[in-house]
Amino acid sequence: MGAWGTGIFEDDTALDAMEEAIDSTAVDFLQQVILTEDDEEYLEYDRAHQIIIAGVILDYLLNGTVYDHNDEAFEQWLEQQSRNDLNQFKTAVLAGLKIVLSNQSELNELWQENNVEYPNWRANVEAMIARLEE
Repeated sequence: MGAWGTGIFEDDTALDAMEEAIDSTAVDFLQQVILTEDDEEYLEYDRAHQIIIAGVILDYLLNGTVYDHNDEAFEQWLEQQSRNDLNQFKTAVLAGLKIVLSNQSELNELWQENNVEYPNWRANVEAMIARLEE
């Protein structure tokens, strides 16, 4: 796993997903990340990160939540995104985030191997879910 910490952006694959988002609009990225039937059976590592980044985008645009990422380009991109019509994605992104934390997720399985850091990683995703459910 290319992770160096429990924060959302402390994983190489999460940074790759962030770059994918920057190459489109928030709405296009969110539409791309909507769950498929395959995801509901088992969520692969890369897809889990895409869903987490979709959660970050929604959390920022709907709630103003700022995450530590130190990427000025992503910050500028977020500021340029429309905040209209984003609520239509909340249900799907929340469902995806809950799968990320389930036994149907490769990312969750990998984090469970680290008894010390797993609770911190999980708490970060759970906090995002709680904010999006408000």
